[in-house]
Amino acid sequence: MAKRDYLVEAAKQIRMALDSEVNEDYEAAFSYYKNGVDLLLNGVQLDPNKDRREAVKRKTTQYLKRAEEIFITHLQDNLGKGSSHLGGYSSLRFRPIRHLSSPVEDLEMCKVVGVADKVLIVQSMINKETFVVKSLVKSSWESRDQPTIIPQGVPYMVKLLRYYVSEDVVYLHLEHVKGETFTLISFEKNTHSKEGAFVGWLSSDSLKVQSKSGNALTNPDVHESEIDEQMIEVDGWCHLPLVRTTDKTKPKTYWGLPEAEVRVWGAQILLALESLHQQGVLCRDLNPKNVMLTSNGKVCLTFFSQWSEVQSDISCEAMEQMYCAPEIGGVSRVTEACDWWSLGALLFELLTGMPLWQLHPAGIHSHTQLLIPDHLSAAAASLLTELLQFDSGYRLGSGGGGVSDIKCHPFFSGVSWKYVGNL
Repeated sequence: MAKRDYLVEAAKQIRMALDSEVNEDYEAAFSYYKNGVDLLLNGVQLDPNKDRREAVKRKTTQYLKRAEEIFITHLQDNLGKGSSHLGGYSSLRFRPIRHLSSPVEDLEMCKVVGVADKVLIVQSMINKETFVVKSLVKSSWESRDQPTIIPQGVPYMVKLLRYYVSEDVVYLHLEHVKGETFTLISFEKNTHSKEGAFVGWLSSDSLKVQSKSGNALTNPDVHESEIDEQMIEVDGWCHLPLVRTTDKTKPKTYWGLPEAEVRVWGAQILLALESLHQQGVLCRDLNPKNVMLTSNGKVCLTFFSQWSEVQSDISCEAMEQMYCAPEIGGVSRVTEACDWWSLGALLFELLTGMPLWQLHPAGIHSHTQLLIPDHLSAAAASLLTELLQFDSGYRLGSGGGGVSDIKCHPFFSGVSWKYVGNL
């Protein structure tokens, strides 16, 4: 066999081993790893390139270790039992979505057409469809306590179309949602009139103002130059003072969005989190960068999942800006209640117009009294107070009623959860 041929043949065996792991066929995976290792051990002896020999030896050791792990975890206890499927490492919840797994070589038929934050905007050279590719780098850290969970059917979250598993990376092929990041403004049509407040969002290239129905509004009394002078941008969120007054000589400035708007978006985020929790996925660091507003005015979360070979990274920025619950990064057990805190932090910002960390620069502790503007309704103030409890055990949604306790809160009274779930 030629000096390069053994590497090609070995790579094919390793590729089939990886695919077999994804499909939970551990006997086949073990066999393919063994074949690949045999090819490498035989071929490396005749390879004249010293650097390549050293690299091959390192890889061979890695594949031997993985084959041993598969044998111990999935095959050893099953010898003579007629079954090769065990629980544990890299197995949970793979069966329902095997059809989404594709060879990583399929990505060669795509070209990158843009970059958005930490993901690539990619176009298929076959059908010209555009989608998003997010890369999850595998680590040496592996946990049987963190099984792979790929959630399905989550409302108000980006859909996973395919995934590709290579030796070092998991590639997520996600739908390309056309919308804007959650960059919000609010203003009145005329600060000296009794007109109602409008709610809108800013795109990167122009000012677009939308009502809750998603229809574009024009406002001859408000000009972009005036908006630019008043608007304050904090960490990617744009805020504009909302002025309401009964006395024209004493205008009073409020911040934030109308509660009716926030109620709808909050209900959509809540349903997404409920579905993720039901499937075993915790977000842990949900923040404005994970939330998009689509062109029809609906919320859409970025894709959340869990992979046994990918260590969960918490956004340092989200922690610093208090979107993460106090127990994140600590020694306390993390539960679903951590996401109820994040929901509270998002709602706080939408309702008050200012991020939580800015009103509480010293952080929130067990003795902290939450600062809530007087103009918020009693129901809104109550919801924020109960979600933003320092002790997760006292947080709304952490009790026996779970998410139902949040849905039944007075702030969400009047919400048809069945209707919101079918939007």
